[in-house]
Amino acid sequence: SLTLAADEHGFAWLNFTIPREASPGTAHNLTLRASSSSMQEQVALRLEVLAPSGLGLWPLEEGNDRAFVDPGATAFFDLQVLNHEETPLDVTLAASLPAGWSASFDNASDWSKSVPAGGAATVSLGITAPDDAEAVETAHAVIEATSDSRLVQFHANVTVNQDFGVAVAMPPEAKLLGNVSTTLRFTVTNNGNGGDSLEITVGGAWVSGSTEALPFAPFESRELTVIANPGMEAPGTLAQLSVTARSLTADEAGLDVEASNSSALVATGLQLLAAPEGPVAPGETVQFLLGAVALYDPGSATTRLVVEAQGDDASWATVADIEEFDGRDTLVVGVGVPEIVSVNVTVPTDTTAGAHTITLRAEDYHESAHVSTVALELEVSQSHGFSLLLVSGPATAAPGGEANWLVDLRNSGNGNDSATFTLEGLPAGWNVSFTLDNTTLGAGESAAIGLRVSVASDATAGSHGFTLVAQGADANASLPLELDVSSTRGVSLVMTNSASQADRAGQTVFYRYTITNSGNAADTIELDASGLLATQGSAVLDWTVATLGAGEEKPGYLRITVPDGSGPWSGTLSARLSNDSATVDTVALTLASESVSDAYLEELRISPSSPAEGDRVTASVTVLVGGADLDSVYVGFYLDGTLIGGERVNQIAAGWRDKVVTVSFDATDGSHKLEAVIDPDNEVAESDESNNELELAFTVEKGGGLLPFYLLFVALAVVGGAVYYRYRNSERKPRMRSKGPMLAEPAVKFPLVLNCQQCGSRVRVPRPGAFRCPACKHVARVEPDGAIVDHDAPRAEAPAAPPPEEPPAAALLQTDTPAEARTPEAAAPAAPPNERSARMAAFFGNASPPSRAPSAADPRSRDERLTELRAAPPEPTATEPVAATPEPELPVEAEPAPAAEEAEAEQPEPKKPKTKGPRDFGPSIGGLG
Repeated sequence: SLTLAADEHGFAWLNFTIPREASPGTAHNLTLRASSSSMQEQVALRLEVLAPSGLGLWPLEEGNDRAFVDPGATAFFDLQVLNHEETPLDVTLAASLPAGWSASFDNASDWSKSVPAGGAATVSLGITAPDDAEAVETAHAVIEATSDSRLVQFHANVTVNQDFGVAVAMPPEAKLLGNVSTTLRFTVTNNGNGGDSLEITVGGAWVSGSTEALPFAPFESRELTVIANPGMEAPGTLAQLSVTARSLTADEAGLDVEASNSSALVATGLQLLAAPEGPVAPGETVQFLLGAVALYDPGSATTRLVVEAQGDDASWATVADIEEFDGRDTLVVGVGVPEIVSVNVTVPTDTTAGAHTITLRAEDYHESAHVSTVALELEVSQSHGFSLLLVSGPATAAPGGEANWLVDLRNSGNGNDSATFTLEGLPAGWNVSFTLDNTTLGAGESAAIGLRVSVASDATAGSHGFTLVAQGADANASLPLELDVSSTRGVSLVMTNSASQADRAGQTVFYRYTITNSGNAADTIELDASGLLATQGSAVLDWTVATLGAGEEKPGYLRITVPDGSGPWSGTLSARLSNDSATVDTVALTLASESVSDAYLEELRISPSSPAEGDRVTASVTVLVGGADLDSVYVGFYLDGTLIGGERVNQIAAGWRDKVVTVSFDATDGSHKLEAVIDPDNEVAESDESNNELELAFTVEKGGGLLPFYLLFVALAVVGGAVYYRYRNSERKPRMRSKGPMLAEPAVKFPLVLNCQQCGSRVRVPRPGAFRCPACKHVARVEPDGAIVDHDAPRAEAPAAPPPEEPPAAALLQTDTPAEARTPEAAAPAAPPNERSARMAAFFGNASPPSRAPSAADPRSRDERLTELRAAPPEPTATEPVAATPEPELPVEAEPAPAAEEAEAEQPEPKKPKTKGPRDFGPSIGGLG
């Protein structure tokens, strides 16, 4: 129903629940009618059941949306998740519950699955009530199933069942002051989870029995009271107090739920009314208030109680208003009338900490059976304190030694206390140990503590102080200690760079060192240098005298100028104590003179020596090093001041002519100057920088291209009778016009893999001649037949050839005229000339070999040899080939032999088929070979 005022509009909601079994497409016509006392209206409604779509979430059993559970229990619902779509859906379930409630899906905290198209999935939903859920509390649970934007819900209500429970708590005993009404307290608790009405029944001899029903909230506890009075019952008389609580709500449910408890009541004539709170400090006085009453009636209004303090601490208590009567301490009180009695307790200053109890006893003077007692309890607080007393100690100790002390530790507090020990102010490197790391002492007790100090070996001399500390819970004690360390003396000299140095003459070297006072007291230290190194090297010390503290270091240097000469020079550097010359430390020093490399050039040549315009010219120069070996240097060629090429030369051995650098260029018309410069950028420190350049001037003329051919023709005509060529083909044997030497083919094939004679390394040699081992730098020579000899061993000479006919003088001069080269101002060390040029010059007689004496086997003059050459008739070809005189080779840098090549070297070389055609020419002539 709805009440509306005039012209007022009202709203009403009408909810329809469509059954799950309703068939899609069915329709229902409904009429909604609204009527009042004066009018009536109606509205026609039509409901049509649509086909399901999207998601569905239903209980497997229709109507299964309500459950009842106990506190802490779980209610279960079996649900079905439906997919009405034509594609699979990923569905997630989530629960919304009141605080304290929880939900689970198949015993898991969450649930997410893929539901196939038109399919369904089942899930067990569990809803758990809190342990303290109140009865009849209903939780409305909303379970949501979501898939993208699709959402459906399942609603369930879970109601908590009511549990019943009752409890009564009260002290097991209570003392009641006689003839006084005392309030006694007890507690009743409703342990049920719902509101309850509890019926409380109290009974006993000294109380008024009663029964009362009281409402209790769930889990509520309530303190209740009852008045008890023992009357004039004699002290020690007992009575019983009982309390029963019964649940009336449980009765209505047909359940019997109740609880009961009781206390023993004891009548007394002495009762504690007030006591001090908290601990009492030693020396402090506190007060207790007691209630006292006489329960025996002697026939008078007052009587006496004999009062006595008992226990170990009875002397601390003083009862106010005590009168001595009949030799006893008495207190006058009214009969049956309680009075307040004060008792003062004074704690002695030396009282040990902890709980203390004084028992006060009151006896009726006229009736000795009437005895009452009361306990006065107090807690004495603890005071902490320690004291340390030195018993014995050492006078002195040496560095690295030990010192021992004996100390007495006393607990000056009023309770048990523990102490640990430390030694403060102990210098670094010193160590301490205690006979007891910690100890526990009772009040007033003492213990002997020993400590041992290990003195550092570098301890400084003099007095050292430190403090022994005993640390307790709230207090500590300290004791200063002192120890004298005896003095030691010493000095140390340590080189911080090498004691053996080398440099060139005139250079300055430094010997750096650190002086340390190794004693434990300050000392003055003197330095001096001696020996040829000092006298000839103009020795200068950074400092000679210094005062250093114990362990102090001071660096310094000795400066030496390298003397002239080859050396080496030796000397000593000494550090000694100024007032104790026997305490000294000395270091031996050595100095060597260091040779310096001198790179220079020789034999700057061009080929052809007289080029024509357009010729391709090759320039070459020999690189040499004097003094020490040189790792690397650059050689550049400059034509008319312009760099035309160069090469970096590596691993040059001093005194060896094994490095030649070449460059090629095209000849152009005119006069030119060719320069070869070694180390143009001054990268190498040399002993002589004035011999680093060679110059060669030459002229190139236009149309002069026939001159080289003319010279070649003349040269060939001159030596044609002295040099023979050997040919071989398949039709005939080679023949010579005259008897002459035949060049033998080498017995081995290069490159070779050999063992170095110096270090045994495997090296690869590309051709006969000198080579250098890459491992040890040893230079040796390999002969054409593969034999290894020392580099300075004489070479094998070829047999003397018949003297050739003497050519015309003009031809000789034109053929062997060398290009003129300007000699540097500073002459380089002499080097052996090119042997090819030397042999030619020796043969024609216009120059003598500078590096080889004339052969003793043929001392004839040039004219005699030429005459014999002209007159010699042709002879048959020699049957035994004669090995050609090997031409000297420049030492080559051998390479480490690869593993594969080493293995190949071990196998015999397969024979190759001989080829037809001319053999190689014999020795070349005048650079034309």
